Amino acid sequence: MNYFRNRFSKIERILRERTDVKDAISINAALKAPLKSKVKIIGIVIDKRERKRTIFIQVEDNETNLTILVPFGSDRTLFDKTRRLLVDQVVCIEITKIEEGVFIAKDIISPDIPERRPNTSADQIYVALTSDIHIGSKKFLSDAFGHFIEWLKGCEGNSRQREIASRVKYLVIAGDIVDGIGIYPGQEKELAITDVYEQYNLASKFIEKIPEYIKIIIIPGNHDATRQALPQPAILKKYA
Repeated sequence: MNYFRNRFSKIERILRERTDVKDAISINAALKAPLKSKVKIIGIVIDKRERKRTIFIQVEDNETNLTILVPFGSDRTLFDKTRRLLVDQVVCIEITKIEEGVFIAKDIISPDIPERRPNTSADQIYVALTSDIHIGSKKFLSDAFGHFIEWLKGCEGNSRQREIASRVKYLVIAGDIVDGIGIYPGQEKELAITDVYEQYNLASKFIEKIPEYIKIIIIPGNHDATRQALPQPAILKKYA
């Protein structure tokens, strides 16, 4: 919950830097506004449903929430903006109160992308990205992953490929380094290693062959030994 509150607060500050959002009020204040009032609120989208040619958006801030209607007959640009909205997105919405607790959207304002000068390196470096290795599964491509590591070491490939390998300074493994245990019904029939400790033990033997100058970043996936949550915690220390 603190993660979402923190993200809401940061994006709210970005939104309020716009001149057309400075007058946005809280959702609680909007609920108490007189009928036919036109106000702006900043909220995080917690639900979006489309039915009977109307889109219903439920948004909340740090105090409360409200539901906003976007009828099919609304401005086409507004309707397209609404359809592109994602759950957990923080936006400013201009609304009109037509009844107690009933609001119609008039416009949706997204946060600007801050203009930031990117950090650059004096050297040309590369990042290698891989994922879903699934060590422990009978479908784990052991030979292919072995060749990949040999390439990182500069031992495989043509001269151009070896030059690229020499510039790799980061390796990102984006989830499912092992296949895990009990992830789905009947998984045991597809496992070559049925002990998750042994799966990670084999993974460590592959990883320790990677050159030390390459920084390795491992992001857990749903097959890894960690609690399923958002944001997802790191792989448990007793396995890592």
